[in-house]
Amino acid sequence: MLEKMNEFFDKRIDSYDEHMRDTIEDFDMFYKQVIKPVENKENLKVLLLGCGTGAEATFLFDKSPQAQVTCYDLSAEMLQTFKKKFSNRNIELRQESYFNLEEEDVYDYVIAVMTMHHWDYNEKLELYNKIRKVLKHNGLYIEGDYYVTLENEVKYLRNRDEKLHNVDKNIFYHIDIPFHHTTQKHLLTQSGFKDFQRIYINGEKEVHVVTCDKYTKLL
Repeated sequence: MLEKMNEFFDKRIDSYDEHMRDTIEDFDMFYKQVIKPVENKENLKVLLLGCGTGAEATFLFDKSPQAQVTCYDLSAEMLQTFKKKFSNRNIELRQESYFNLEEEDVYDYVIAVMTMHHWDYNEKLELYNKIRKVLKHNGLYIEGDYYVTLENEVKYLRNRDEKLHNVDKNIFYHIDIPFHHTTQKHLLTQSGFKDFQRIYINGEKEVHVVTCDKYTKLL
């Protein structure tokens, strides 16, 4: 049964943190690797996409307590929990789609964990172009998620197409469509990022990072 993205996560708020710890092998190490490229510097500005209840924020604030963090999520319940956890931190919460990103040259880092596997090729290209725009030159985009074989990538996409047949394409539904890491590299490179690095791999879970290059002309 298809569920709208925000409703899917709202319904699971009570068990979400436990579910994530059960799902992600070596949970603490995974999130430490997500935050590892972040430098603790003055006036650090970080954008979290699909922030959920703030697993990555916990490790981020441990490293950089004074970071200015902007968070996007569709789920009101997730954001409410996030707010309670980090009420003493410099946070701005936005209950809206991160497809609405419009800022330019604002953030030192953009971080997306366990959220990008919901989008197809064209949607990811749109998002990566927006992410590149909101980053400062030489800022970093860090993505932690799960990735599959090329064969399974095709299967997930075919399954998504079947589920979304004859439904409103303007509504965000919760469907998993993870990609292969080479597809990720291609999409990010096509969006103008450089220096793709896979910095952590554990089974199907991995973290990769790319650098925002504002001055290289896109093909």
